[in-house]
Amino acid sequence: MFLKGREEAALGEFQGAGQAMHPDQSHQQYCPGAHRIAQIDRAHRQRAGIAPVHHQGIGAEGEQLVEHEKRQQITGQFRVTGKAPELWDALAGDIRPATAFTQKDGLTQVPLTLEPYGSVLVVFDKAISQDKEGTAARNYADLELVKNIEGPWTINFDVAWGGPESVTFPELMDWTQHPDDGIKYYSGAAVYHKSFELKSEPSNDESFYLELGSVKDVGIAEVKINGNDKGVLWTYPFRVEISDELKEGENQLEIKVINSWYNRVAGDQINPDQKQYTSTNIMMNHDYRGRPINIDEIPLESSGLLGPVTIKRADKI
Repeated sequence: MFLKGREEAALGEFQGAGQAMHPDQSHQQYCPGAHRIAQIDRAHRQRAGIAPVHHQGIGAEGEQLVEHEKRQQITGQFRVTGKAPELWDALAGDIRPATAFTQKDGLTQVPLTLEPYGSVLVVFDKAISQDKEGTAARNYADLELVKNIEGPWTINFDVAWGGPESVTFPELMDWTQHPDDGIKYYSGAAVYHKSFELKSEPSNDESFYLELGSVKDVGIAEVKINGNDKGVLWTYPFRVEISDELKEGENQLEIKVINSWYNRVAGDQINPDQKQYTSTNIMMNHDYRGRPINIDEIPLESSGLLGPVTIKRADKI
């Protein structure tokens, strides 16, 4: 697939001849032969914050739909028929056929679910009959809450960077709100440990997921469950499938979170008489406009695993 051009405004885009144009412009004047494949009502796009981005390659074309704030369900209408829609998930690296779609009046309608700040690329490639329809009602299953993982967590910080070797949080919290300066100004990796009980055996007919909620400040977390490495999560919804690892009874969860250097640099400059962990010529006693601020008023960046951490399930599609 080759990206030939895009207009990233929430109003959508016209595509053709290697350019992208605002919908209010005359695309016939500036871009002869341009066409628009995605047809999502403009008012709905404005309300929902959905931005279509067109891609075109040899023998195939598709539309990337981008959501900005919340999980929601939409029905995409695409100005193409006679081709089977595929759903490409760049985050998971998955490609699968859309099992729910209809074709009518020169349009293919595909029900979609978009995650917060997520996207899906709907690709039309393989030829099909223009009267063929999908065999399912939906392409995405609803997620159902199984368990909130609440209560105390044990966290290990790196003592070399001023954090405590081990501390217990009664509940998940922002490091910058902690009374211990070693946590408040901490930068680096911290490992969260938690055990939780699952009262019933996970069903083979369902998929199970771990969601971390919010991870700050840069949003990077490495997940292990029952000793199994589930990789790195780096964007919303901070979700990973744990169907094979989750078990009835006690489960062990380990989450490593890493934040940026910002808070440690700020802490050193706020407390110059204490041990200095960083060395830089960048002074933080000015705001983003260059205006001076009191050194003890340097704003900190929220950091840590903030949650809520949950287990969810969905019917397999």
